[in-house]
Amino acid sequence: NALWLTLALELLNLLDADDFAEAEAYAEGRPEEKLRQLVLNRCRALPPTLEGLYALFLRQVEKAAGVVETRSFAALLALSRYGWREEDLQVLLAPGAAVLFPGQPPVAWDALHFAAFRRFFRAHMVARGEFQQFDFAHANLRAAIRRHLQTEWRPTDADPLPALHTAIADCLETTLHD
Repeated sequence: NALWLTLALELLNLLDADDFAEAEAYAEGRPEEKLRQLVLNRCRALPPTLEGLYALFLRQVEKAAGVVETRSFAALLALSRYGWREEDLQVLLAPGAAVLFPGQPPVAWDALHFAAFRRFFRAHMVARGEFQQFDFAHANLRAAIRRHLQTEWRPTDADPLPALHTAIADCLETTLHD
């Protein structure tokens, strides 16, 4: 599957300092042999399904960019119909995070985080249309995130999707009236 392969390669490109420290822990071999062993171990551990690979991908992004920010950003894109402009995401991030992480301090927009998300999601996010709305390139990622929202990312026993849709609608209504 070409999408699986693209995502698997993205995961290998997201290796970070922890991963390289693991490679250094291998007892024997030259540095390039240790790196080769690390990559082979990562390849063997990749889930065989696209859904499993997306879950691993999202955990890697959370590790690098933060759980609250990653889940809020991903949820907003997954729930959009045609994507969001950067200005929309600036306004929507805090209300989205408040739904997913009730009781936590408000999340503020950070241009550096947005640049990181554009990098992490580079093969899976596109800018579409006249207004350059950022959206997921694949319906599979959108579906995987929606499943996460209804399972692992669920903040309470209630389904967060209606609350997220309400927060988005309220925010857009306020923005349109200002």
